[in-house]
Amino acid sequence: MKDKNEIKAIEYLQKLTSSEVKDININQLSSAQKARFLSWLDSENIELNLNNDFDSKISAEKNINIIDNNNLGIDIQDIRELFPNEISDLKSEKDILDIFSLNEISYAENKRDKYETLTGIFAAKEAIIKTLNIKNKKLNKINISFDKTGKPSNKDCFISISHSNNFAVSVALSKDIIIPQNNQFKNRSIENNLPTQISKTLIISYILGSIGIIEIVRYILFLINQNSLN
Repeated sequence: MKDKNEIKAIEYLQKLTSSEVKDININQLSSAQKARFLSWLDSENIELNLNNDFDSKISAEKNINIIDNNNLGIDIQDIRELFPNEISDLKSEKDILDIFSLNEISYAENKRDKYETLTGIFAAKEAIIKTLNIKNKKLNKINISFDKTGKPSNKDCFISISHSNNFAVSVALSKDIIIPQNNQFKNRSIENNLPTQISKTLIISYILGSIGIIEIVRYILFLINQNSLN
Protein backbone atom coordinates (compact mmCIF):
# COMPACT_ATOMS: atom_id res chain seq x y z
CA MET A 1 0.00 0.00 0.00
CA LYS A 2 1.52 3.28 -1.11
CA ASP A 3 1.47 6.25 1.25
CA LYS A 4 0.54 9.78 0.20
CA ASN A 5 4.16 10.82 -0.40
CA GLU A 6 4.77 7.89 -2.75
CA ILE A 7 1.56 8.65 -4.64
CA LYS A 8 2.56 12.31 -4.90
CA ALA A 9 6.04 11.35 -6.15
CA ILE A 10 4.60 8.96 -8.75
CA GLU A 11 2.29 11.72 -10.02
CA TYR A 12 5.29 14.04 -10.36
CA LEU A 13 7.31 11.39 -12.22
CA GLN A 14 4.43 10.74 -14.62
CA LYS A 15 4.35 14.42 -15.45
CA LEU A 16 8.14 14.59 -15.73
CA THR A 17 8.54 11.52 -17.94
CA SER A 18 5.21 11.81 -19.83
CA SER A 19 4.66 8.10 -19.25
CA GLU A 20 2.80 5.78 -16.90
CA VAL A 21 4.69 5.12 -13.66
CA LYS A 22 3.60 2.33 -11.33
CA ASP A 23 6.63 2.18 -9.04
CA ILE A 24 9.47 4.57 -8.32
CA ASN A 25 12.82 3.36 -9.66
CA ILE A 26 15.29 6.21 -9.79
CA ASN A 27 17.81 4.08 -11.70
CA GLN A 28 15.55 4.09 -14.75
CA LEU A 29 15.68 7.88 -14.99
CA SER A 30 18.16 9.87 -17.03
CA SER A 31 20.57 12.17 -15.21
CA ALA A 32 18.39 15.17 -16.12
CA GLN A 33 15.25 13.48 -14.80
CA LYS A 34 17.08 12.40 -11.64
CA ALA A 35 18.22 15.97 -11.00
CA ARG A 36 14.68 17.31 -11.41
CA PHE A 37 13.19 14.53 -9.26
CA LEU A 38 15.73 14.83 -6.42
CA SER A 39 15.36 18.61 -6.38
CA TRP A 40 11.56 18.25 -6.27
CA LEU A 41 11.76 15.79 -3.36
CA ASP A 42 13.97 18.24 -1.50
CA SER A 43 11.62 21.17 -2.19
CA GLU A 44 8.65 19.11 -0.93
CA ASN A 45 10.58 17.86 2.13
CA ILE A 46 9.84 14.28 1.09
CA GLU A 47 12.15 11.42 2.06
CA LEU A 48 11.63 8.08 0.35
CA ASN A 49 13.48 4.82 0.69
CA LEU A 50 14.16 4.29 -3.00
CA ASN A 51 16.04 1.65 -4.96
CA ASN A 52 19.06 3.80 -5.66
CA ASP A 53 22.50 2.67 -6.86
CA PHE A 54 24.18 5.27 -4.69
CA ASP A 55 22.83 6.44 -1.36
CA SER A 56 19.41 5.54 0.00
CA LYS A 57 19.15 8.98 1.54
CA ILE A 58 17.55 11.17 -1.12
CA SER A 59 18.73 14.74 -1.20
CA ALA A 60 19.19 17.39 -3.88
CA GLU A 61 22.79 17.61 -2.70
CA LYS A 62 23.42 14.06 -3.92
CA ASN A 63 24.68 14.10 -7.48
CA ILE A 64 24.67 11.28 -9.99
CA ASN A 65 26.98 9.78 -12.63
CA ILE A 66 30.06 10.76 -10.61
CA ILE A 67 33.28 9.13 -11.81
CA ASP A 68 36.99 9.79 -11.68
CA ASN A 69 37.75 10.67 -15.28
CA ASN A 70 41.38 11.89 -15.12
CA ASN A 71 40.52 15.59 -15.12
CA LEU A 72 38.32 15.33 -18.22
CA GLY A 73 34.53 14.96 -18.22
CA ILE A 74 31.84 14.86 -20.89
CA ASP A 75 28.07 14.88 -20.63
CA ILE A 76 25.19 14.80 -23.10
CA GLN A 77 21.58 15.76 -22.33
CA ASP A 78 18.21 15.70 -24.06
CA ILE A 79 16.29 18.97 -23.67
CA ARG A 80 13.00 17.07 -23.60
CA GLU A 81 14.07 15.08 -20.54
CA LEU A 82 15.08 18.11 -18.50
CA PHE A 83 12.15 20.25 -19.65
CA PRO A 84 9.27 17.99 -20.75
CA ASN A 85 6.72 20.73 -20.06
CA GLU A 86 6.50 24.50 -20.46
CA ILE A 87 7.42 26.46 -17.31
CA SER A 88 5.91 29.93 -17.19
CA ASP A 89 8.17 31.28 -14.43
CA LEU A 90 11.47 29.44 -14.01
CA LYS A 91 12.50 31.54 -11.03
CA SER A 92 9.47 30.45 -9.03
CA GLU A 93 10.10 26.71 -9.43
CA LYS A 94 11.97 25.36 -6.39
CA ASP A 95 13.28 22.28 -8.17
CA ILE A 96 14.68 24.47 -10.96
CA LEU A 97 16.33 26.82 -8.45
CA ASP A 98 18.08 23.84 -6.86
CA ILE A 99 19.76 23.14 -10.19
CA PHE A 100 20.40 26.61 -11.65
CA SER A 101 21.46 29.93 -10.14
CA LEU A 102 19.36 33.05 -10.71
CA ASN A 103 22.11 34.45 -12.94
CA GLU A 104 22.08 31.33 -15.11
CA ILE A 105 18.30 31.47 -15.44
CA SER A 106 18.39 35.19 -16.28
CA TYR A 107 21.02 34.56 -18.96
CA ALA A 108 18.95 31.76 -20.50
CA GLU A 109 15.78 33.84 -20.50
CA ASN A 110 17.51 36.36 -22.74
CA LYS A 111 18.45 33.73 -25.31
CA ARG A 112 16.40 32.47 -28.27
CA ASP A 113 15.60 29.16 -26.56
CA LYS A 114 15.86 29.28 -22.77
CA TYR A 115 15.40 25.53 -22.41
CA GLU A 116 18.17 24.77 -24.87
CA THR A 117 20.53 27.15 -23.06
CA LEU A 118 19.71 25.75 -19.62
CA THR A 119 20.16 22.18 -20.84
CA GLY A 120 23.62 23.12 -22.09
CA ILE A 121 24.40 24.66 -18.71
CA PHE A 122 23.16 21.51 -16.97
CA ALA A 123 25.37 19.34 -19.21
CA ALA A 124 28.34 21.55 -18.29
CA LYS A 125 27.60 21.11 -14.57
CA GLU A 126 27.42 17.32 -15.00
CA ALA A 127 30.71 17.33 -16.96
CA ILE A 128 32.36 19.37 -14.19
CA ILE A 129 31.07 16.93 -11.56
CA LYS A 130 32.67 14.06 -13.46
CA THR A 131 35.90 15.98 -14.01
CA LEU A 132 36.40 17.05 -10.38
CA ASN A 133 34.77 13.96 -8.81
CA ILE A 134 32.40 16.18 -6.80
CA LYS A 135 30.21 14.20 -4.42
CA ASN A 136 28.40 16.56 -2.08
CA LYS A 137 27.60 19.85 -3.73
CA LYS A 138 24.32 21.30 -4.94
CA LEU A 139 24.12 21.81 -8.66
CA ASN A 140 23.18 25.47 -8.21
CA LYS A 141 26.51 25.99 -6.41
CA ILE A 142 28.42 24.98 -9.53
CA ASN A 143 28.36 28.29 -11.39
CA ILE A 144 28.52 28.66 -15.14
CA SER A 145 29.03 32.20 -16.44
CA PHE A 146 29.28 33.65 -19.93
CA ASP A 147 31.31 36.49 -21.41
CA LYS A 148 30.02 39.02 -23.93
CA THR A 149 30.65 36.62 -26.82
CA GLY A 150 28.66 33.83 -25.14
CA LYS A 151 31.72 31.77 -24.20
CA PRO A 152 31.00 29.72 -21.04
CA SER A 153 33.40 29.59 -18.11
CA ASN A 154 33.81 28.06 -14.66
CA LYS A 155 36.35 28.86 -11.96
CA ASP A 156 37.65 25.28 -11.77
CA CYS A 157 37.35 24.00 -15.35
CA PHE A 158 37.66 24.97 -18.97
CA ILE A 159 34.30 24.11 -20.53
CA SER A 160 32.75 23.89 -23.96
CA ILE A 161 29.03 23.57 -24.77
CA SER A 162 27.51 22.52 -28.10
CA HIS A 163 23.93 21.99 -29.29
CA SER A 164 22.33 19.88 -32.00
CA ASN A 165 18.54 19.74 -32.34
CA ASN A 166 17.23 18.43 -29.01
CA PHE A 167 20.63 17.60 -27.56
CA ALA A 168 23.26 19.52 -25.61
CA VAL A 169 26.79 18.26 -25.02
CA SER A 170 29.54 19.65 -22.82
CA VAL A 171 33.19 18.87 -22.16
CA ALA A 172 35.02 20.01 -19.02
CA LEU A 173 38.80 20.03 -18.52
CA SER A 174 40.20 20.70 -15.05
CA LYS A 175 42.40 23.77 -14.69
CA ASP A 176 44.51 21.80 -12.20
CA ILE A 177 45.82 18.62 -13.74
CA ILE A 178 48.34 16.05 -12.56
CA ILE A 179 51.53 16.15 -14.60
CA PRO A 180 54.67 13.99 -14.31
CA GLN A 181 57.86 15.76 -13.23
CA ASN A 182 61.01 14.44 -11.51
CA ASN A 183 59.39 10.99 -11.49
CA GLN A 184 56.63 12.28 -9.23
CA PHE A 185 53.07 13.48 -9.81
CA LYS A 186 52.44 17.05 -8.76
CA ASN A 187 49.42 19.31 -9.02
CA ARG A 188 50.12 22.22 -11.30
CA SER A 189 47.79 24.79 -12.74
CA ILE A 190 47.26 24.49 -16.47
CA GLU A 191 47.32 28.29 -16.62
CA ASN A 192 50.86 28.57 -15.19
CA ASN A 193 53.97 28.52 -17.34
CA LEU A 194 54.93 24.87 -17.56
CA PRO A 195 58.71 24.34 -17.45
CA THR A 196 59.10 21.03 -19.29
CA GLN A 197 58.29 19.87 -22.79
CA ILE A 198 56.70 16.75 -21.25
CA SER A 199 54.23 18.94 -19.40
CA LYS A 200 53.38 20.92 -22.51
CA THR A 201 52.91 17.74 -24.49
CA LEU A 202 50.53 16.41 -21.86
CA ILE A 203 48.47 19.61 -21.93
CA ILE A 204 48.22 19.41 -25.74
CA SER A 205 47.15 15.77 -25.44
CA TYR A 206 44.33 16.73 -23.07
CA ILE A 207 43.13 19.49 -25.39
CA LEU A 208 43.27 17.29 -28.49
CA GLY A 209 41.51 14.56 -26.55
CA SER A 210 38.65 16.86 -25.61
CA ILE A 211 38.30 18.03 -29.21
CA GLY A 212 38.20 14.42 -30.35
CA ILE A 213 35.43 13.61 -27.88
CA ILE A 214 33.38 16.58 -29.08
CA GLU A 215 33.72 15.46 -32.70
CA ILE A 216 32.72 11.90 -31.82
CA VAL A 217 29.64 13.14 -29.98
CA ARG A 218 28.71 15.44 -32.86
CA TYR A 219 28.96 12.47 -35.24
CA ILE A 220 26.73 10.40 -32.94
CA LEU A 221 24.20 13.23 -32.87
CA PHE A 222 24.34 13.42 -36.66
CA LEU A 223 23.54 9.71 -36.90
CA ILE A 224 20.68 10.11 -34.40
CA ASN A 225 19.22 12.97 -36.43
CA GLN A 226 19.59 11.03 -39.68
CA ASN A 227 17.78 8.03 -38.20
CA SER A 228 14.97 10.23 -36.93
CA LEU A 229 14.43 11.58 -40.45
CA ASN A 230 14.29 8.12 -42.02
